[in-house]
Amino acid sequence: MLRTTSLNLSRNFIRNFNQHLVRIAEYQEQVSSGKKLNRPSDNPSDAVVALNIRSYRSKIEQYLRNIEDGQLRLNLAENALNDIEDVTVRARDIALMGVNSTVNDADRQGMAIEVNQLLEHLLTLANQKTTDGYLFGGTQTEAAPFDVVRNKSGEIESVAPHGDISGKLVRYVGPDNAVTVSADTENLLYGDQNLFQTLIDLRDALRSGDQDKINEALGSLNELHDRILGELSEIGSKSQYLQDRKNELDMESFEYLERLSDLEDADLTESLIFLQQEEIAYQAALAMGAEILRNSMVNFMK
Repeated sequence: MLRTTSLNLSRNFIRNFNQHLVRIAEYQEQVSSGKKLNRPSDNPSDAVVALNIRSYRSKIEQYLRNIEDGQLRLNLAENALNDIEDVTVRARDIALMGVNSTVNDADRQGMAIEVNQLLEHLLTLANQKTTDGYLFGGTQTEAAPFDVVRNKSGEIESVAPHGDISGKLVRYVGPDNAVTVSADTENLLYGDQNLFQTLIDLRDALRSGDQDKINEALGSLNELHDRILGELSEIGSKSQYLQDRKNELDMESFEYLERLSDLEDADLTESLIFLQQEEIAYQAALAMGAEILRNSMVNFMK
């Protein structure tokens, strides 16, 4: 009977002793790593939640990268459209002077030269490159978006899209939340009425002194200017939306990071206290083990 009791005491001692060692190892790891969740087995339910948080934060980071890229593209488009607006305003001023009956033919020839320079500048703006394509090329990246036909003097006779440039660049900033980040050039640079052709018509009308054609060009320039302003307003709205969305995602990411910290990060002060308590208990268990062993030996000798 005594031997059975001693055996049970020994088993209980070994079990408790091992538990102390396990807990000491856990707290030592928490202190050294700063984490209380070092592997899924530490807390399976919290580990699943932490994994889901990390997965969604990874998506948030991608959305933020998309926003950054979208903001850059919209800024480039805005700058280019501002330059195109300057071209339009100057061409409109020239057209207003051209319809004045007091302007002589020599003056109109000089105006035509300036319009031709505006036309060349417009072509440069329209074929502007970006790091991975063309600003006004839509989804087409292989070649400049606009082809030119020139006359024997080297002046532009016509401008046409190089292939299909109607594709829209979009960036996802959330689940099922896509924002178009390319400029809508269809109503400005190609189509039945566009800025290229209007400048060509104005240049040629100034050279020929055709007042009716100059007036037609003036009307087109007024309409096209309104379209440019509308597109600039649209870009401004998109840029503001992307900034607002970025602020939302930054806050959401921070909140998830705090939640992740609650799940994974150890309270070092608390861990040190528990470690000290376990080490004291461990020492007490060693002393108790020595006593059990001594009593067992005495009982055995009896």
